[in-house]
Order: sequence, then structure tokens, then C-alpha cells
Amino acid sequence: ADVLLRIAGGKTLAAHRHSSAERMILLSGRLRVKYDGNPARILQTGHYAYGPAGLPHEATCLGRQRCTLFIAFE
Repeated sequence: ADVLLRIAGGKTLAAHRHSSAERMILLSGRLRVKYDGNPARILQTGHYAYGPAGLPHEATCLGRQRCTLFIAFE
């Protein structure tokens, strides 16, 4: 499944996990992503990130601008 996810500026997605790996491209905004056991990363517009299946993670849209992500799941 492919999805577009929009997160309001300043909002956090609580820790969660997926049954599938995810491949993300940040289309707009700045996003802080933290996967358990790994350092946090700040994604800028155009950045790519990969998350393995089953690994808990959280994300925060930094600033006032909305974050829009393209996410591909297996």
C-alpha cells in the first residue's frame, strides 16, 4: 500500500509499529523520526528514510508547517 500522510506542524505521532517495512519520502516540512535503539534523525523535504517491520518508532513534525510524507508499505 502507498499512502500520503499529513501531520500538522508541532504534532507528534505516538510510538507505534507496522507489520511491514516502510519506505518514506518527506514531501514537505521537517520531521524528526526516532526508531527504538537508533538515534533520532531530522528529515528535510526530499529526504528518504527506511523503517524495518516491527520496530517501534515515533515522529514529530517540527515547526508550524505541515509535514507531508509519501510512505510505501510492502
